[in-house]
Amino acid sequence: MLVLIVLLLTPLPGLREKLVGTWASADAKVTYREDGTGTSQGSELKWSLDDGNRLTVTYSDGSVLTARVKLDGDVLVQTDIVDTDVVRFERVKPVKRDDLIGNWTASSEGVATKRTYYKTGAALIDGVEAKWSFAGEVVTVKLPSGTVRARVERDKRDLVETDLSTGKVTRLSRAKE
Repeated sequence: MLVLIVLLLTPLPGLREKLVGTWASADAKVTYREDGTGTSQGSELKWSLDDGNRLTVTYSDGSVLTARVKLDGDVLVQTDIVDTDVVRFERVKPVKRDDLIGNWTASSEGVATKRTYYKTGAALIDGVEAKWSFAGEVVTVKLPSGTVRARVERDKRDLVETDLSTGKVTRLSRAKE
């Protein structure tokens, strides 16, 4: 009996590591980081995994979600323990350098711009020559007027940049050729 209890209270092998990353449902987007922190809809959170598959998420406003989780490849099924709501999330694939190469239309606060990122590291931002690089999830664009660094995330077919110094969010859509 003691062995059974220990087995039930032991997190499933690798489940915690497999949860790390960004997940999107029809209504929400959540990121779980290795250090037990994360974000949901832009707000910070803390998370833990106990009792095999019980996820506890504490949001920045103090609210808490406790849910059973099940992973099936790149699909996360989360069942709320209190109200039994079931939410299906799909893993958001990380952005790679090659994903940025090409022509983009950027939109932020109602202002549209055109961008082209070349494999060589050159860029054209609204007709202005620039240099760009990509490391991890951050794109760095060096313009004559200064340097901009932004975190890049995938949102379906689009990319979303969040400026690391201002917090300004820009949506990038593939430009029609």
